[in-house]
Amino acid sequence: MSHNTHHGMRDEFITKTQLTARMKVTTRTIDSWMAKGYVPFRKIGRIVRFSWAEVCERVPANNIGTLRSSTNLISEPGIASSLRQEANAIRKIARQASL
Repeated sequence: MSHNTHHGMRDEFITKTQLTARMKVTTRTIDSWMAKGYVPFRKIGRIVRFSWAEVCERVPANNIGTLRSSTNLISEPGIASSLRQEANAIRKIARQASL
């Protein structure tokens, strides 16, 4: 599924699995980003697809990271890294509280 966009970029619609591979994040992270509106998606029935061009446009605007190209992945630490750090801090506090 693809067509040319008005920017001359080839717009390809990809699956969640393909998006996770391109962005080096888990499916769970993509689900979270979808719920928060960080990544645009289309849902037809139970099928979810992502416009790679739209994701590339939207992701930098939400400070998730900077995408280099349609085949390259995030070049800067983004929201996934921040969330991991926060989760680790919460786990540390929980461990200290249980001592």
